[in-house]
Amino acid sequence: MENHVIKNEELLNRALDLMNNHSLNWDVEKLPLCTQDENSTPTGSFGIFRKDNKQWLSTQGKNYVPLQNFDLISSAVIASATIKDFNIDQAKGGMLKQGRKVYIQIPIEDEEIGNSKVKRWITALNSHDGSSCVAFGSQQTVVICENTFYKAYRNLNHVRHYLNAKEKLFAMAEDLQKSLQEDALLIEEFKRWSDIKVEPHHIEQMVKAMVSVANETQQDDDALSVSTRKKNQIISLNKAIQLEFSLEGENLWGLFNGATRYTNHIMNRGKGDAERKESLMIGGGAKLNQVAFNKVSLIANQN
Repeated sequence: MENHVIKNEELLNRALDLMNNHSLNWDVEKLPLCTQDENSTPTGSFGIFRKDNKQWLSTQGKNYVPLQNFDLISSAVIASATIKDFNIDQAKGGMLKQGRKVYIQIPIEDEEIGNSKVKRWITALNSHDGSSCVAFGSQQTVVICENTFYKAYRNLNHVRHYLNAKEKLFAMAEDLQKSLQEDALLIEEFKRWSDIKVEPHHIEQMVKAMVSVANETQQDDDALSVSTRKKNQIISLNKAIQLEFSLEGENLWGLFNGATRYTNHIMNRGKGDAERKESLMIGGGAKLNQVAFNKVSLIANQN
């Protein structure tokens, strides 16, 4: 490990424990890429490699500055230590795609919404492949159906991989209380949704919006295939929504959970755990969940 500094020794030890427990105790390095001819001429590009096993993770430009796993984990530990009800012993973490993305999640106090208990997590995410910024986010899991919804803290900026990335990251950690206030408002919004009755046209609007976005990037010249795919998506979404109505009642909270049930359990069916997590954090699942959130918010604001 490189020499990193945390003022509180207890927090340092907790961060190191998390890294070891979740196979994240390794650094990355940025190395110049050169041509393979006899001159070995620098190309101006740089490879990002894991230092423990020499695994190539990505190719970046000269301005890209890696952020080490220790910095990500320790910032989350420091942030969580400012919260009264957190349990670092139940933290989750890991890597996706051999370390191209890494994350840590530390649980905080649960909430009750409708008929469900909602588990809440402080989530810190970094990519070593340039696909995303460093970010803190909130994540809620509805225990009764294990649906997951990630939403970036709206009052905090994502941190790009530049020279001051580490300083900005720790500033975000120290400013956690502001983001927790935003998260509390989100929880209150969910509770309000549980009191608003759903009308049939609300379901139609939700399904139409999600199916439209799900297919906007599809490159499929076969009109029959497109039609069949959309038909199956509509059927699956409606089934997921009706199932959540049976659990939560025919309200906006049930409608939203129906949408997230689809993204969590149906659209990525057959994919591995790492692919599903990536989809929900920053991929297609996250995009559709945001569409669902925006649609339900709009309906709620009209009531």
